[in-house]
Amino acid sequence: MNWQPPQILTRGAEPPVPIALARDWLREEPAQDAQIDEVLRAAAGQVEADVALYLTPVTATLRVDGFGDLRQLELLRGPVTEITAVKYLDSSGVEQTLSTDLYRVVPSGERAFLQLAHDAEWPSTAEAADAVRISASLGFADWNAVPFGLRQAVKLLLANWWMNREAVNVGNITSELPLGYDRAIAPFRRWVVS
Repeated sequence: MNWQPPQILTRGAEPPVPIALARDWLREEPAQDAQIDEVLRAAAGQVEADVALYLTPVTATLRVDGFGDLRQLELLRGPVTEITAVKYLDSSGVEQTLSTDLYRVVPSGERAFLQLAHDAEWPSTAEAADAVRISASLGFADWNAVPFGLRQAVKLLLANWWMNREAVNVGNITSELPLGYDRAIAPFRRWVVS
């Protein structure tokens, strides 16, 4: 199965980290809030990309080329709070809505699976990159629901990008902090072998 990039329909207006917390972490004044917000959103976006989890609530369409041969379909983004619809292009290319009687959502940590009901079969789909489209509400409800390791990763990246605003560091010896960002996201990172 080949997943397409998710289509984000809506995203919460609040930054993933409360701005006052980010300001305190950086030891800055409220006058810097607009700039902090920009760097904060970029850092959170990088963490989201690295771990395939949304740190704030989003509604999105997850698209895949078919249901596959397995009895369950792993949703590659999360955390899943609700599946609102599963639509697919049938073998004639006509859009259909999959009956909720044919599947259930099975949570698995920050991920979830669409599991086929007992004695049911996935329908045949057209050959298209987005033959199956899953409308979902994803993401952590708020900052307090985000696991501590991901909170730390956002703050580490925020501080790094705030202190190093240029693309090139000239004249200094630099190195990555041991046990830093990579260690903070390691438990949440998905490794896919194909």
